[in-house]
Amino acid sequence: MHRLLFCDHPDRARQYALAALGWLLALSCPASATDSVPALAAEHAVVITEHTSLYLVDARNVSQMRRQLDARGPVTRFGYPAAALTRHTIEVEYVLSPSAGACGLANVQVRTRIEMHLPEWKPKRTPSAEFSEQWQRVAHALREHETGHRDNGVQASHALLQRLQALPVAADCHALALDALLVRASLMLELQRIEEAYDLKTRFGRLQLPPRADEHAKRAERDVTEKQRARRLLNGF
Repeated sequence: MHRLLFCDHPDRARQYALAALGWLLALSCPASATDSVPALAAEHAVVITEHTSLYLVDARNVSQMRRQLDARGPVTRFGYPAAALTRHTIEVEYVLSPSAGACGLANVQVRTRIEMHLPEWKPKRTPSAEFSEQWQRVAHALREHETGHRDNGVQASHALLQRLQALPVAADCHALALDALLVRASLMLELQRIEEAYDLKTRFGRLQLPPRADEHAKRAERDVTEKQRARRLLNGF
C-alpha cells in the first residue's frame, strides 16, 4: 500500500488536477527571490530519509494472524486496514532568481521522507515449523512489495528534480512559479498511476510470495524426472 504527500497536503491525485490557483500557490515552497544564488551541490539536490516502524503480532496460526494484521496494522488513506504500508512525503524548495527582465529557477531541492510500516512476529509460544515457514513467506512478500513502493518514491523524487531543473526561464517569477507547480502536479499524477499499476501488477504483493518449501522439493523432483526421461530417449528407450 502507499500514500503520497506533497508539501504536507492531501495525497489524492485528482485534487492536483482540479485545484484552484490559490490552492496551487499554497503548495509552493520557494525561497526568497535573489539576484545572486550559490549553486547547490548535485549530491544534496535530492535528500532521502527513511524510517521503518514495526507493529507487533504474536499469532499462533493463520486465522489469528489474519485478524491481527487487520486489527493492528496501519490504515490506508481510504480508511482500510493494511498489513503493511509505505508513505512518501515529498517536499520541494527552490529559489526564484530574477535577472534582466526574466526569472529562472535555482537551487532546486527535493526532500523525501519514506516511512515503511511492517509487522514483526513475536509468538508467545513456539510455533509449528509449517506456520513458521508460512510466516517467513508472507513477511518476505510484504517487505519486497513495500520496497517496490519505496523505490517508486525515490525514482519520482529524482525525476521531479530533473524536470524542475529543466524548466526554461520565464518572463516573470510569478509565471515561473506556476510552471513549477504544474510540473509538480503532473509528476504526482504520474506517480499515482505508477503506484496503482504496481499494485495491480503484483496483485498487492500476492505474486511476490516466494515458493513454499514443499514446492522446491516438488520442482527438484520434476527436474530429476525430466532428466531421466531425456536419458531414456537418448538411449533408445
